[in-house]
Amino acid sequence: MKHTITRSRRVPATNMEAGAWLQRLLLQVCSQAVTDVRRISLWPTDAVHALRKRMKKLQSLLRLVPPGPEPEALRSLRAAIGKLKATVAVRRDNDVLVELARDLGVHRRLTRNAPIDPAPILLQVRALMRQVRVLNLADLNWEQLDRRYQKTCRRAQQAWKAVQRQPKGELFHEWRKRVKDLHFQTLALHLWMRRPKQRRRTHQLGALLGQRCDLDLYQARLERAKQRPPRKLMAAVKVRQVQLTRRIFQRAEAVFERGPPRLYPPKPIQGSSRS
Repeated sequence: MKHTITRSRRVPATNMEAGAWLQRLLLQVCSQAVTDVRRISLWPTDAVHALRKRMKKLQSLLRLVPPGPEPEALRSLRAAIGKLKATVAVRRDNDVLVELARDLGVHRRLTRNAPIDPAPILLQVRALMRQVRVLNLADLNWEQLDRRYQKTCRRAQQAWKAVQRQPKGELFHEWRKRVKDLHFQTLALHLWMRRPKQRRRTHQLGALLGQRCDLDLYQARLERAKQRPPRKLMAAVKVRQVQLTRRIFQRAEAVFERGPPRLYPPKPIQGSSRS
């Protein structure tokens, strides 16, 4: 029976300081990652997918933090997240490609997945949580978060323009990463935006870009195979690439046509000791 990963609880939109709010959210994602690891033995495919998604979310949320007095702490944390992602990357990529192959009518397994030992992964996640807990975000304010979010929006839009000029696989991949950042940050901050559809639109665009990048990865694997892939299969891949690209550009218009949304964060509590 396929297990459904439970959705995270929404962090309340309180009047807390920006740094405290972000640190609480980062710790929440780490806690969810611990749960994901504990599920690997029973539901490896779903749990690994959820775990990688948590790590991408952590990376995106950390991009809301401007360079500060402790850059080494941020670098170390980002490196640890990247290492954990790499630990399960091969397994997850293979699961995606097997599913995509079946969807295209190919039922032969590409490679055999080796069992995953969750114990060392759990140690990595707990180490991540400790790093997040001691991260100094006390000076982070809502104006800085707004500026960093605007920067994410601009980077995603610039990546879109680059793909429009030259629709190549590596540029789609780069655009997907920027849209992922945009979506996860929008998901975290949407309560303080006046764009109710922004969260859904960035999610849809990111999902379509993910399908396109998975298709590009599958095409590259077919081209590297020792045996020449069937022409019918390669033709089906190209047709789907064209169809996805058309839908992606349509979704992108909805996301970027109005420019970056502004944030209207919670006002500080009256009488608070913090200014």
